[in-house]
Amino acid sequence: MATPEHALMTALDIVDFSGRDRPSGKRPMDDHQDLQQGLLQTFREACERADLRPIQSDIADRGDGLHVLFADPLEPARLVADLPRELLTALEPFNRRREPSSRLRVRMAVHEGYVRREPFPWQGDAIIKLVRMLNCAAASGQIRSHPHQVLTVTISDSVYQATVEERVRGLQPDQFEPISVQHDDRSTPFPAWIRLAPKASGVSGAADPDAVATPETVEKAETPEARVSNNNSGTTSMGDGSPAFGQVTGKVSFGGGS
Repeated sequence: MATPEHALMTALDIVDFSGRDRPSGKRPMDDHQDLQQGLLQTFREACERADLRPIQSDIADRGDGLHVLFADPLEPARLVADLPRELLTALEPFNRRREPSSRLRVRMAVHEGYVRREPFPWQGDAIIKLVRMLNCAAASGQIRSHPHQVLTVTISDSVYQATVEERVRGLQPDQFEPISVQHDDRSTPFPAWIRLAPKASGVSGAADPDAVATPETVEKAETPEARVSNNNSGTTSMGDGSPAFGQVTGKVSFGGGS
C-alpha cells in the first residue's frame, strides 16, 4: 500500500449540472458534454495562465466535477488567489456564447493534507473534508442566491490561516466569512471559510443575472498543464489541446504524476 503524501488539493463541481434549463434546441446529453468539456477546458487554461502543474486528478462520478492534487512544495495562496482569478478569466469567453440560463457556473474548494494516491480512488481524511466543503450548504446556497456569480470558493481553516490570515498575494480577511461544514447529523462539524460573493456592478447588494464576476472579485491560484487519463479509456491530453471528453468517470493525471 502506498505511503500517504502531503498535497494541496482542489475540487470543482458544475452548479445545477442535471437540473438546469437547456439551451434552445439542445438535447440534455449534448449540453452535459458541452459543460463537461467546458470545465476541463477552462480549468486547463486557468492552470496554464497561473503556471500550476497538478500531479494527478480524477473526474467525479457523474462527470460534473474534478478533483486535483498539487505536490509540495507549493505556495497555498496560489490556489486561493491565482487559480480562481484565472478560472474566472477563462469562464468569461466560454459563457459569452451561451444563454444566461446555461452558463457554466462552478463551486470550488481548496484544502491540504495527507493523501494515499494508490490504490485508486484516493484515500484520506483530507479528501473527505475537501468534498464536504465543495458540497456544503453554504457554497451551494451562495451561488444559487447570486445569479450573476459564476464561481464560489471555499477553503479549509488551515489553508485560511496560511494564506488569508497572513494577507498573502493580496488576500484579505474581509474577503471571507467563516462557515461550519457538517455532512449529516452524525458527523462532526469543522470550520471553513467561504469567499464573499461579488456584488453586481452598479447597484449595491443587487444581483444582475447577466453580469459575470470579474477576475478582481475572486482569489488567485495556480495553473497546471495537464494530461487526463481515464481509467476506462486511455489518455486524454489537457496540455497540448482541448480535452476530448469520452467516458467521464475515471482517474486523471496532470503533468508529472501517474
